[in-house]
Amino acid sequence: MDATTALSRLTHRAETAFANDDKARATLADSLGKASALQLTWQMEEALTASAIAKPWRDLAKRIERHGVREGLAKQKAEALEVLLQYGMTASTSQIRNVAQLAEQEGLRRFLNTVDTIEIDEDAAAG
Repeated sequence: MDATTALSRLTHRAETAFANDDKARATLADSLGKASALQLTWQMEEALTASAIAKPWRDLAKRIERHGVREGLAKQKAEALEVLLQYGMTASTSQIRNVAQLAEQEGLRRFLNTVDTIEIDEDAAAG
């Protein structure tokens, strides 16, 4: 596909991830003073997950600004795969840290799954 179409599709996916992250964070922040501990636990997990899903998209947006669509996507895919492959089976004594790490892994997997089939034509990659 051409770079313009790819950018449009990537932007749409990124904006969805950003909106979900913003919503989860706002819900958690709004609930801090009035929700039960159980509700806060669930909302904290939701916020961690949404943030982890949005992170590779935020990184991609920065790379696209610096390198263009084709090269930015290629670099982000390579980095996401490298980070994902480096994860070990370690566990922290902090359950929050464990949830955050699992969420980060899931965010990377989802990102790679979404962008796996996006191939940008070399001729149209300028910009």
